[in-house]
Amino acid sequence: MKRNGKVFFSIDIADEYGLKDIDGRTPLSMRSVRAMLVGFVGVWLAPYIPNFLKIPAWLFMTLAKTTKTIQPKQDSKYA
Repeated sequence: MKRNGKVFFSIDIADEYGLKDIDGRTPLSMRSVRAMLVGFVGVWLAPYIPNFLKIPAWLFMTLAKTTKTIQPKQDSKYA
C-alpha cells in the first residue's frame, strides 16, 4: 500500500526486489551517477563510481522538466 498513487521508475523497483536483466546483468538507472558519467564525461571514470549512488527522484524530475527538447532542422528531410 505504500506505493498507491505514486510514480516509480521500474529500475528502482527491480533494485529493491533484486531483479536482473535477461542476460543476468543489473541495468543502469537513469538517475545513476555512473550512467550520467558514461554519457557526459566518458567511460574511464564510470567504473569507479558505485551503482547505488543516485540522484534523488524529486531532483531528477525537476531537472527533466527544465531541459529543452532538441527540435529538428526545418530543412531536414525527416521533419
